[in-house]
Amino acid sequence: MSKKLIRAALVSLLMPLSTVALAAAAPPGIPIAEVATAGRLEPGVLRFALATARCAQLAVPVANRGLLTLIDYSRPSTSARLWVIDLETNRVLFEELVAHGRGSG
Repeated sequence: MSKKLIRAALVSLLMPLSTVALAAAAPPGIPIAEVATAGRLEPGVLRFALATARCAQLAVPVANRGLLTLIDYSRPSTSARLWVIDLETNRVLFEELVAHGRGSG
């Protein structure tokens, strides 16, 4: 896996407070398996992010262990590449576009 994916997974764990309010107002969500089988979220990327999240939770204080924000920077910025996942229900709460700077996508 790329360093970008590792960085995205770690950053998302260190700033989950921004997603707490979003998740509280979110609909129940779509099962992770459904999103992965539809090809919108690569299963390998998801497995890697979950493993990274488990390691980070052991190493640093995590504000909300029930949420994971995953950004797959290997995808173009014109397609959905950010997911907010409820780890307790295994559901995708949000699937959105995200950019990370001018001329970088």
